[in-house]
Amino acid sequence: MKIFFFSFLLIFSVTSHAQLHPAPNAVLNYTQVLFTIPNTVAANNYVITITNSEAKTFTYKTNTLACLVSNNLHFGHAYTWQYKGYYNKKLVYTSSLIPFAIGTHNSINPASFTYKITVPNVAAAKQPHTIFLCDAQSVAINYKGKPVWYMPPMPIAYPPQDSNRRSLRISYTGSFTYLNVVNCYERDLAGNLLWQAPNNGLVSGDTVEYYHHDFQKLANGNYMASSYKTLTEANPFNPKNNWTARYNTLIEYNNQKNIVWQWNEKDYVDSTLIIENGDATTQEYSGTHLNGFDIDTAKRNIITSYRNTSRLLNITYPSGQVNYELGRQNTNKVKVSSQYYTLNAQHGPTFLPNGNVLVYDNNYNAKAKIVTNKNTNPIIRVLQPPTNTAPDIQLWQYECKSDTFAYGQQGKEGYTMLMPNGNILVSQGGTHRMFELSWNKKIVWECFSYQYSTNQKKWLPQTNYRNYAATSLYPLAFSLQCRYNNARTVIGCRLNNEGTNKQTFIIETYQNKQLIASHTHTLNGGTSVAMPVATATKLTYLVYPQYALELAQQIIY
Repeated sequence: MKIFFFSFLLIFSVTSHAQLHPAPNAVLNYTQVLFTIPNTVAANNYVITITNSEAKTFTYKTNTLACLVSNNLHFGHAYTWQYKGYYNKKLVYTSSLIPFAIGTHNSINPASFTYKITVPNVAAAKQPHTIFLCDAQSVAINYKGKPVWYMPPMPIAYPPQDSNRRSLRISYTGSFTYLNVVNCYERDLAGNLLWQAPNNGLVSGDTVEYYHHDFQKLANGNYMASSYKTLTEANPFNPKNNWTARYNTLIEYNNQKNIVWQWNEKDYVDSTLIIENGDATTQEYSGTHLNGFDIDTAKRNIITSYRNTSRLLNITYPSGQVNYELGRQNTNKVKVSSQYYTLNAQHGPTFLPNGNVLVYDNNYNAKAKIVTNKNTNPIIRVLQPPTNTAPDIQLWQYECKSDTFAYGQQGKEGYTMLMPNGNILVSQGGTHRMFELSWNKKIVWECFSYQYSTNQKKWLPQTNYRNYAATSLYPLAFSLQCRYNNARTVIGCRLNNEGTNKQTFIIETYQNKQLIASHTHTLNGGTSVAMPVATATKLTYLVYPQYALELAQQIIY
């Protein structure tokens, strides 16, 4: 039996994730490294040895074809690594020494940027691979505030440290997605361009789509961007005059950059909600200012946030109909205890697993502050959507007070998300603070980011639009590994989920290029499952993550 890779059914190019990594003489832009071993040795366990330039060695053991290393590697250093294959305790293979290096860049230079941890996470040792993305600096840091990845230089006019870069995320496939003032992008770990939006104006009716604020790779493998369309029309407050109004749109693309779904608030949102901040004298109307969305493709809902009207709208997907509204309270809403709430210039709504909505409420009303002269702080809220028999209510809230901002915090930007460990990450956009919050309202980790000003000769706050937490740089990694008996004869294969996220894999069995069986396995990160044993000759197994056929691997008996 052998593992091989070829164009499958003349459609999909099948490549291997079980290749040698780091490859000889590779220069990496990250210090959290998944060392991977080809499936070419009749072994069932391996020892990986890494040697630095000072001849100090670090040893790691693995029973699969990969080992994630999150310590002992540093930017700007050269290394060699070697793996030895064992069958039980018997050495059966020793690789050559493989040289590699880790590069460096100003964006991770501690003399230019620093991340001050004011509340260390005492449980961080149990989450050694957890990372936090900083979109403005375009880096990922760990719990210690140390960079572990940087966006490498691009052949475009925007440097790696790009203050216009927003919504830097790691997708479920392990790619990086973000947008800037030019376009929306998807890149791999090394910074290679995988996909970018067509930006052709098919929805806006202009030369470009005017992408703004948010861009995500969806769980179904497609991409969604927020954008806008500008129309010149009669001013609804004074129909004798025209105004130019901006309407928010959402566009979903497939991997071939074709539009598969689009939505325009003008067609679905009550016009009174859209125009409520305009008046008869308005000539240029900025509209509702959509500043974030989240989509649950399984439950077919999208939650959208509008800063200028202080509302969240739930959209049924793909019909586009508005399902419910959250935000400003009407007279018939519950007004008791913590159930009563009013949103003010909120950002970044996300769905919780139970369907409730987590949102960063900036809690900032500039006009009200002028009147009351009251300092305000953002509030993290959990909202329960309305039903046919009950109104929406607030279930939980946390006020983001901080001695650092004794006079309150401004109403710009911000984001909150449920972390993989179940806590809440709060990114205080417009400030340089992010922190991890438990559900019992205890700050368990806090970080402030700074940039050194060579002009002023001092450290200044460095803000991010959003911060994003992930289990590691490798949420998705898998391999197909041969299994051997005592005679070191192949008796089967196992599927290893070597990434740090739970993944659902599709296993398809083909004979003479005809599909004869298909089933799924959902595996937690770091777990494995035995593949079905072949009962016929010339069977091909095609294995790929759900919605990521382009990452398929094959094995033939």
